[in-house]
Amino acid sequence: LYLVLVILGLVMLLIWIVDYLRRQKLEARLQAEKIKNLLSELDKQRSLLNAGLMNLRHSEVVVRFQNSLASETCIHETDWKDLEKSFRSYLPTFEHSLLSLHELSQLEWRVCMLIKLSFSSSDIARLVNRSPTTIPSIRSRLYEKFFMKKGKASDWDDFLETI
Repeated sequence: LYLVLVILGLVMLLIWIVDYLRRQKLEARLQAEKIKNLLSELDKQRSLLNAGLMNLRHSEVVVRFQNSLASETCIHETDWKDLEKSFRSYLPTFEHSLLSLHELSQLEWRVCMLIKLSFSSSDIARLVNRSPTTIPSIRSRLYEKFFMKKGKASDWDDFLETI
């Protein structure tokens, strides 16, 4: 009788283990499906953001900035306001993503917009009326301000690429 109870207990334990493993496998499959769906949604959003960025880069206001560099004319405050409006229109999450992490000065915000648009440091310097050596310094200070550790100017650029 004792042997029968032990065998019955082992069988029940085995059934419980098999059922537990089956549930774990099912949960893992569901989790993998959720992750797959999230990655798919992220890809869609990234595609939309990339399309927005491409449209922004070819927008009339950005062309104005590029023409200003070519003709060495000044950028006016209205041009900056138009650029900000275009950013909000084409890349609605960019400004919020940055400002939700840290406040930015007007100069820092303008530098960030121009970096996102792939302007070179020397072009950014001309557009914001600063020396060419100032822009890498601003970029590395921004990295340190946001991440509270030293970083290179290129580290800041890499971060901006992700948002």
